[in-house]
Amino acid sequence: MRWLLGTWLPLLMVLSTLIASDPTLHAAPVVQSAIAEEEFTVTLGDGWVSRGKLTYPAGQAGPFPTVLLVPNPDADMDFLAPPVIVDPIYKDLAEYLTARGIAVARYNPRYVTGPGEFAILEKLFSVLPPDMLADADAVLATVMTNPRVDRGRSFVFGWSTSSLAAAALAARHPELAGLALVGPITTTDRQYFIEDYTEVVLPYLITFAPDGRITPAVLQAALDGDGGSFAIGLTYAFTDPEVTDSIAVNPFFDKDGDGILDVGTEILPNLGAWVEQDPIIELLRTLPNVYDQAPNLRPAVLVLQGENDAATRARNTLGLREAFAGHPDFTLKLYPGLGYSLASVRSLIYDRPTFYSEQPKADLAAWVLVRSTPPAIPAPSAAPLLPAMLPNTGAAGLDLAWLTGAALALLLAGALVRRGRRPARGASKG
Repeated sequence: MRWLLGTWLPLLMVLSTLIASDPTLHAAPVVQSAIAEEEFTVTLGDGWVSRGKLTYPAGQAGPFPTVLLVPNPDADMDFLAPPVIVDPIYKDLAEYLTARGIAVARYNPRYVTGPGEFAILEKLFSVLPPDMLADADAVLATVMTNPRVDRGRSFVFGWSTSSLAAAALAARHPELAGLALVGPITTTDRQYFIEDYTEVVLPYLITFAPDGRITPAVLQAALDGDGGSFAIGLTYAFTDPEVTDSIAVNPFFDKDGDGILDVGTEILPNLGAWVEQDPIIELLRTLPNVYDQAPNLRPAVLVLQGENDAATRARNTLGLREAFAGHPDFTLKLYPGLGYSLASVRSLIYDRPTFYSEQPKADLAAWVLVRSTPPAIPAPSAAPLLPAMLPNTGAAGLDLAWLTGAALALLLAGALVRRGRRPARGASKG
């Protein structure tokens, strides 16, 4: 009972601090702003002049907190990459943030002129993550000269492949206010790429071949099926690239030459050798992954991760808790049922990119705005404020309703005990 009496007050203090610091629990309704837009150009590597756009709240003087969206190398400034990505995801995100008082800069990567439009296609595939970093650095320098941009309240945002360049950019610029990542690449080891097949592609193929024997007909059915972009896209690894007028199995896996791939005896034993020859793997290894970058990152860090993300997979992202254990302002948000683009998907094998869901966008906006507000009166040293945190909608989050109930129960228990220990009238105090 002494423990209860000694605990309820600190618990309530912690609870009140969490509630006070959580911007989504009691924040006043956001008055949405009209959106203005201006274009800019920036010279990237190889002398390539790229187009960019800055959206900002219309009719307001600024300067504004600003987020730089770093694109993947084959997507345009709106993150359009048809036929795989046909929704302007970055444009939607930019307008969402700007309506809430945040300026957003986005730009076309090197050699990209529009959705699925490339000036020099063969050069596009030679753009490595270090090139993406150099280009993002050039865009950041250009954006920082805009009088609408608050240099002291600037953030960088990366998604999937661009998380490598975004993290490296934040490490290079510790003056940035924050780094936000969606589905970051946290490892580039061999097993990570093997799991692309064992956790996404093969489970999808098995829905067409329960006996584990992958025939050309099975491959054709899978390619024509309703699987996600990653499940269908990586299915081509098991097709023969030399056969273009029909579907045949990849001879790399067909060790007995019978035209059928056995999952247990031919595919699984050879996946390691297959991923090691994939040029994409070496491309991704040209910059440190986000886990390895963690010791170099000084700005605030937010990671948004869908539990049904077929490209990253939540289990890998959870390792960032260890990598950022000593970081003063690190937040990891897990979203059950959301996929690669933080949209609702049935499972890993049906993950298709589309617009981000409302909750992740709201969490990102709240995180930026909290870290863009100058501190008011410093908190007393005896009761330091915790870093502002978003409520975690994943399994690792605090259940604040439960915590509130528990704290009130402890408060009531303490009151009852004190009342029971009060001496009765006329009783001796000795």
